[in-house]
Amino acid sequence: MSWRNSENCYSHSGHAGVFRERHCRERGLYRVGATPPVLQQFVAPAYPKEAAAAHHGGTVVLWVVVEADGSVSEARVQQPAGEGLDEVAASAVRKWSFLPALKDGKPVAVQIWIPLSFDGKSLEISATLERLSS
Repeated sequence: MSWRNSENCYSHSGHAGVFRERHCRERGLYRVGATPPVLQQFVAPAYPKEAAAAHHGGTVVLWVVVEADGSVSEARVQQPAGEGLDEVAASAVRKWSFLPALKDGKPVAVQIWIPLSFDGKSLEISATLERLSS
């Protein structure tokens, strides 16, 4: 769920994968040995009017960095859904706050993947919130 400072930080191939691997090493983001962050403050994405009118749905998967203070410093779309859903999802997640991940009892920055599913009329987020809040 999160990443550690290692050569295996990010295994995806291609330009974005190379960037993230180097970025993870430079930032010291953890994958193992760290407890995951816990969602404290949730801001719901506003469903874009055009997407709702067209009943456009889909799942946006975001690559998110949760800092040692629990703030979100990065939220990048890894799997787009289009029709404005990607932008509203990333914008909302940047406003979330977490109890930070811990390694050896100390807060650390981690990377997590957050899927947000839009069903064509509303945001279906209960499973994501349950996973992040426990």
